[in-house]
Amino acid sequence: MGDHMSTDENLRDALHHLDTAIHRLTGVRTTIHDGRTLTAPCLYVQMQQAVHESKRGVSPGAFNSSAPAWLETIDWITTVDTTVRAWATPEQGHILSLLAGLAHRPWRPQDTGQARQITNTIHGWVRAAETILAGGPRMEVREPCPECGERYVYRRDGLGETIRADVLHIDAEGCHCAVCGTHWPPDQLAFLARLIGAPDVTEQSGA
Repeated sequence: MGDHMSTDENLRDALHHLDTAIHRLTGVRTTIHDGRTLTAPCLYVQMQQAVHESKRGVSPGAFNSSAPAWLETIDWITTVDTTVRAWATPEQGHILSLLAGLAHRPWRPQDTGQARQITNTIHGWVRAAETILAGGPRMEVREPCPECGERYVYRRDGLGETIRADVLHIDAEGCHCAVCGTHWPPDQLAFLARLIGAPDVTEQSGA
């Protein structure tokens, strides 16, 4: 067998990474501050709370300038809910329960690629949620995603109107696709620019 993993080992490895990604999204968040361990709800719950607090006129961090964060958060929740329910079909239940059971459903060796793709998507959701909740600046890249080929994502604004936004966004952690979840860290942005045939995306932030 040498250095090559068997198909069963590949599947176990993929499911381990999937479980880790799910925990990043659904696990209680802990931080250390002044020697004390502080806890906060999981990212999914924090995103729901952010929407509810905005509806009540409360401005928690990321929502000090409201409209863009409001739209992004609703879009994030809608995307997560719709996608997870599709993954979990025919299972029904709360999104957190469906996510928790995802890595433990019957998987076949030929499903390894799908498990890895789901893992990447969830990691993308985590990065997007962390950026939105932190109120970090984001910049759109006006080119299609080289991984999934999509150019736009559609969402509804507060008036119920459908608006169109670019799928590629750059923030402090790199570039992220809102559709497929692919992520390029900062040191790969020049490569991404060449890949999509655009000017260096690291220069667009100064425009």
